[in-house]
Amino acid sequence: MRSPPRRPLSTLVAALAIAAVVPAAAQDRESPRVALFEIGEGPLQKAASAGVRDGLRLAELEPTLDLVVAPGDEAREALAELAFEPLDVVIAVGPRAAMALRDARRANPIVFTGVRHPEALELPGRSTVCGTAGGVDIDEVLRTVRRAAPRARTFEILYRADDTEGAWFAERLATAAEDSPLTVTTIECSPYDRTGLVAIDGVSVGGAQQEADVVLMTGGFSPRQVETMAECMAADGHALIGSRRDHLLAGCGVVIRTDARRLGTHAIALARRVLDGEAPSEIGVHRPRRRLVEVNLDAARRLGWEIPLPVVAGADHVIPALGGRR
Repeated sequence: MRSPPRRPLSTLVAALAIAAVVPAAAQDRESPRVALFEIGEGPLQKAASAGVRDGLRLAELEPTLDLVVAPGDEAREALAELAFEPLDVVIAVGPRAAMALRDARRANPIVFTGVRHPEALELPGRSTVCGTAGGVDIDEVLRTVRRAAPRARTFEILYRADDTEGAWFAERLATAAEDSPLTVTTIECSPYDRTGLVAIDGVSVGGAQQEADVVLMTGGFSPRQVETMAECMAADGHALIGSRRDHLLAGCGVVIRTDARRLGTHAIALARRVLDGEAPSEIGVHRPRRRLVEVNLDAARRLGWEIPLPVVAGADHVIPALGGRR
């Protein structure tokens, strides 16, 4: 096996053989060349990337793996170097990596993961692209909101101005809620200082959501921003619902999400289908059937929100109330 090409020090590249011994069934075929491409990292991408590695360990594949992790400003250089690699499939982790590979017009098949709503990003967009979608079904989110806050009449959906997937999701969730008893408002939030807090129309989150019965924060918000929102809503008796696991620990009483790590593992199953000769256009986008509903009773207590018992009983994970402790 030839030596891997040199990479910039700022780009982490590792070429390694997953196993030294190829199973007997695979001894008569050449080891596939697979690249794992990431741009930066966030919690969803990190979980999906871990799932990809799980899948590589579990799959009956013995690939030669190129791992390319590029900071955002070096993505173009990393893509240019990948163009010279004789690759059988490229796995893109996260929306930025998926869009960069799609727009690079590579001939190699691409499997993406770590993406919430690929429709918002016009993925796949090419016949050589397929992948997994990590967003929860919109109707399922709305059902969970109504179960968790059955007396609610006003519902606000917050999304970050720089989160294309969040904006897409908020608009469609609001449309889906039109036939419900809820009065729905979508609110675009913009970062305004180095502390990572959130401003809404130039006003700190503290003054904007006091009257909403339910506030849902989409996946673009950091735990610090969720924590700020929870502090502003403390003891109001209103519901705060999140979209990521770290939102649960930051102050949301309920989180509805999918398992990004499992989706990363599933991406390897799609990659195997590509390696077996199936066209990415025939594979398309795979969506999780199972969603996770998690409950933080301690956070709900601080909000003054009594989560209905059926929601607590049916939750996939529950953090108990801790009395006077935070």
